Amino acid sequence: MSYLYTKKLIYPLKKYQVNSYKLGQDCWYDNIFWGKHLGEDTNRKAGAVVRSIGRERVVYSKLVAKRNKKKSWGNIVTIAHKDPYTKQVFYSLYGHLGKRLVSQGEKVHLGQRIGTIGKRETIENGWWNESHLHLSIYRGPWDNKKKILPDYFRKDQNLTKTKFWLRPSEFIKNY
Repeated sequence: MSYLYTKKLIYPLKKYQVNSYKLGQDCWYDNIFWGKHLGEDTNRKAGAVVRSIGRERVVYSKLVAKRNKKKSWGNIVTIAHKDPYTKQVFYSLYGHLGKRLVSQGEKVHLGQRIGTIGKRETIENGWWNESHLHLSIYRGPWDNKKKILPDYFRKDQNLTKTKFWLRPSEFIKNY
């Protein structure tokens, strides 16, 4: 895949503000420890437009959800970007989308509509009780043939390393 460099980044939502889970926060559901959160959540009204933080190519676009109301990503889009200064590839990941407006392999531009916020407690939202966007920035190895990136970090699962995950709001602000 040839990459176009991303020289500028923007927030995926107007008036982006983290008002729910933050990167590294312990997550508990039904008194069970799930692990450390690997991104930022911002609560928004269902249907709000989500935009690409930068340009490049969609490497994953799929509904990842269980029909038995088990919590999951719901609709998810992952975009690969390349930093013009470090030449490193990084990924922006958008979860809990009501609609995905881009497909795997599609080239996207800065600010392009890539999806909408999913309605709460739907399969598209991943069965979460609030309408929100999960945004992650990932700088680790990528393999489309393997399971999509994990929802949480747990030492006992060895699915990822916390050093690969960056705080999205700071990363975009300081880019």
